[in-house]
Formats: sequence, structure tokens, C-alpha cells
Amino acid sequence: MAATTTAGMRNSVARLLAPPWTTARRSFAARARAHPLQQRVHRALEDQTRVTPGQTLVVSVSGGADSVALLRLLVALHDRWRLQLHVIHFNHAIRAESEREEHFVRALANEHGLPFHLRALPHGWEHEARVSVQEHARDWRRAQSLALLSELTTNAAAHTGSVDAAG
Repeated sequence: MAATTTAGMRNSVARLLAPPWTTARRSFAARARAHPLQQRVHRALEDQTRVTPGQTLVVSVSGGADSVALLRLLVALHDRWRLQLHVIHFNHAIRAESEREEHFVRALANEHGLPFHLRALPHGWEHEARVSVQEHARDWRRAQSLALLSELTTNAAAHTGSVDAAG
């Protein structure tokens, strides 16, 4: 049987007694600091985007693994980038899971102390489509995201008195 130190036992007990969301958040943050994926996202932000430190970003989070991972990676990069993250979620109200996904994404944003923005498709939206429903929904999500970003950056510029803050 392997020997366990008292400190090791205290840490194990503390992890068991801690609320699950704090343990998960701490373990994710610890893994993200050392994880090569975080470094890749950091390099991509530097080399492949026009994102600058302190900039406002609207992160579209569906509740799926990809968007949740991206949000958590961006949160983990906060110390380096100081990004002003806003979470936007689109409830299409098409599937039975829509409400559950909305609640999950809202809780995720709250867990990280991020503003949460919800957009729901207007009634009868599918009849307006001149293209496929998927393409129409994608165009609507993009337009809503850009409108929110424009609103947020306009408000930031008004609060600071500087047009450059919106850039």
C-alpha cells in the first residue's frame, strides 16, 4: 500500500468536501495553465486575429463541448488578455433540450462572473427563410452577435468618452 502524506490526505478530503463546481473549476484552471491547447489559443489570438488585450468579445455558447471549451479557455487566458467576455446563447426553442441548454449556459456564465445575453428566435421566423432553415438560423445568430457587440462597444465608447475604445 502506498504511503500518503498528511498534507496529501488533507487535500483529498478538502476536494471531497468542496462543492463540485469549485473543484471542477480549480482543476480545469490548473490543467489549462499547463495544457498545450491554451497555448495554441493564445498564439491564435496573437497571430491569427485582430483581438487586442482588454477588448470586448461576444462568445456564442450553445452548451456543446466545443463552445464550452472555448469559453473556458478564454476565461483561463484572462490574466494575459484581460478580455471583456460576454456570453450569448441562442434558444431556438426547437428541441426538447433547448430550455436545459439555456439554463446550463446561464449557469456557466454566472460561474465565471460573465454577463449573459439570451436571444430567442421570433415566432414564425422559419417562414421568413429564403434559404434553408439552418442557414437562416446561422445568419440570424451572426446578426444578433454582431448587433450585441456593436451595442457593447458603443456603450463602452460612450462611458469612456473615447471613440478609440470601440475600435
